[in-house]
Amino acid sequence: TLSRAEEGRLGLAPAPADLREVVARAVERLRPQVEDAGLGLHLSPSPQLVPVSVDADRVAQVVTNLVGNAVRATPAGGRIDVAVGAGGGSAVVVVTDTGEGLAAEDLQRVFERFYRVPERRRAPGEGGSGIGLSIARGILAAHGGSLEAWSPGRGGGATFTVRLPLAPGAR
Repeated sequence: TLSRAEEGRLGLAPAPADLREVVARAVERLRPQVEDAGLGLHLSPSPQLVPVSVDADRVAQVVTNLVGNAVRATPAGGRIDVAVGAGGGSAVVVVTDTGEGLAAEDLQRVFERFYRVPERRRAPGEGGSGIGLSIARGILAAHGGSLEAWSPGRGGGATFTVRLPLAPGAR
């Protein structure tokens, strides 16, 4: 999947969708896992329709990756917030956690193939190949979108922002 994403050969099947519904379905599928980890999960969808033309399964894969990463980076008692809306002419999904955060030097490196943040807490037996964010970024790029990371630093949580084009004719 990573190779296909990097080569722009994902074979997307875009269709009109309300991004709020795509994200809500992905988040609700993950809710039991998040709650089992002792975390709070809050979804804040825009009150207005967020019309996009996307491969809903692939966008759900991106949301699943971002929330899954937030679960692994956030100790019990923490929180994950997922917001969906439109701004600046784009559809936007923001995933924020109260977890470990990222050092400034890791903010771009997390999207590199096989990169794993050093000194990150890991549960016994926790794997991860370091390609999830690379794939997510490739999926979004294939949709004409982007994925960015922000963190105030180690211990301060992290925020991942997805931007996708609004459907033609949408404001």
